[in-house]
Amino acid sequence: MIAIREVRRRFHERSAEWYSATVLFGFGAVLMHPSPTFTSPSWDGFAQLGEEGTGLMIGGIGFVWLIALFINGARQMVTSTLRMICAFLGALASGILCIGFLGAYFLSGILTTGAWTYFMLSVYSLYALFHATKDKRRNG
Repeated sequence: MIAIREVRRRFHERSAEWYSATVLFGFGAVLMHPSPTFTSPSWDGFAQLGEEGTGLMIGGIGFVWLIALFINGARQMVTSTLRMICAFLGALASGILCIGFLGAYFLSGILTTGAWTYFMLSVYSLYALFHATKDKRRNG
């Protein structure tokens, strides 16, 4: 019961991290689905990487981050380094997605919500990185 209470308390402290991790995981999971996601012109920049490869990479970051958050919710000092790495990689992946959607706009003239969505996700991931770094300094 104490572990559940700790996970619940820390969830509120790390809500931006949980949000970022679940979005990355879900993004990767959708790309791993066999439907042709990259058929729209707004995905032209990503099509060169391939859906499966992109999905596995981004979804993998989100999955590892979710596991680290779950473990860290029960044991405070175990995964702050892993959380920092995942937050950095999440910010990087989200930033690349934002740039990709902006690039697709300049190439095709089609503006999608992806540019703003992934810009904000990158900001949230950097916010999460800041707090994971604070946890690392405080807890070792």
